[in-house]
Amino acid sequence: MPKMSERERLADLEARQRKVGDEIIEVRRALRGNYGAIVLDLAVETLTERENLMFRIRVRVPPDLAKARADQVKTGVRGVVWVRWADPDGHLPSWPVGLTPPLIDLPATAGADTP
Repeated sequence: MPKMSERERLADLEARQRKVGDEIIEVRRALRGNYGAIVLDLAVETLTERENLMFRIRVRVPPDLAKARADQVKTGVRGVVWVRWADPDGHLPSWPVGLTPPLIDLPATAGADTP
């Protein structure tokens, strides 16, 4: 094979560079197609499923508790609240392990246990 001039070598290198660039584009397209197929198979949480998991409630903090914790109370700001639902007979379940029991005693209703 005859020796190439600098100009011919440069032209050959540029041609190879374009070829590699085209291959990179083709491989990227193929990968994106594969990822697209995978994404279509993934389960997606719908808005209605999300609404079933979480909802907003308005909580009223007893005034004496709010005054005692004035440095922690921020009005009009969203926060996190743990709520215990009373059984149909009025019985309140125990607080789960890891949650702090209520900070104040709530008045007991007829037939309900104290918190």
